[in-house]
Amino acid sequence: MKRAVTSFAIVLIVALAGPSATFDRFAYFPFGGGPRICIGNGFALMEAQILLATLRRRFRLELAPGAVVEPMPLLTLRARRGIEVVAHAAR
Repeated sequence: MKRAVTSFAIVLIVALAGPSATFDRFAYFPFGGGPRICIGNGFALMEAQILLATLRRRFRLELAPGAVVEPMPLLTLRARRGIEVVAHAAR
């Protein structure tokens, strides 16, 4: 369960960076790469985009007061203790 939340947090960071942000092709590596790439990755990424677009329309996210984001680089970049946010209803 924690792994899914962490992966969602990474997707959220990438989505909030905006369409003009550029990332290396393998900066986010949840589905493998090369000849053994997951066949469901296209669907999963599309589903994540729809979810994020829905959340973005309904909520405004802010970093929680006093929260510190400490990066933990492994195979993918993760937040060491997660990312605490406060959701406000969109106006």
